[in-house]
Amino acid sequence: MAELAESGKIDPAFLQITAKAYGAARDTNMTLDEAKWVSYRLYVRARDYFDRQQPAEKRILEYLVTIRDRSERSRQLDAAVTPGPTRFTDSHDYLYSTPPRLYAVLDGTLRAYDSMQAAATERMGASEAATTPWKITAMRELRDEIRRKYL
Repeated sequence: MAELAESGKIDPAFLQITAKAYGAARDTNMTLDEAKWVSYRLYVRARDYFDRQQPAEKRILEYLVTIRDRSERSRQLDAAVTPGPTRFTDSHDYLYSTPPRLYAVLDGTLRAYDSMQAAATERMGASEAATTPWKITAMRELRDEIRRKYL
C-alpha cells in the first residue's frame, strides 16, 4: 500500500474500488469474517494514504472546521501557523502553513460556495440563512479570524 501511495496510484477511483470490495464482503454471509476484516483494513489504509496526499492547507482547515468551540479553534489556528517540523505518527500528523495560504484556500472555497448558493437561491427561491451548513459558517469565522489576526 505504501508503494502505491508513493507512486501516486491511490486516487478516488482506487478508494471507490476498495470501498465497494469491502461493502460486498460485508453485506454477504458467504464471506469469512477474516476476509471482511482484511478488506476493511485495506480500505482504511488506502483512505489514510490518500488523505496524507492532500495539501497541508486542506488538511489543516478540515481539522479546524470540525472544532466547534471558538476559543479552542483559535488556539489550534495559532498552532497551525506556528512553523515547526512536519512529522507523521500513527495517530497524528503535525502540519503547519502560512496565514496567507490558509486565507487563500478559505477565500476561494467560500467564493465558490457563495456563487453556487446564489445560483441555487435564484432557481429555487430558498433563503440563504436556512440553507447555510454549519461548516460554511465555521469557515467564514475562520477566514475572518485569519484576516483580523494575521493579515
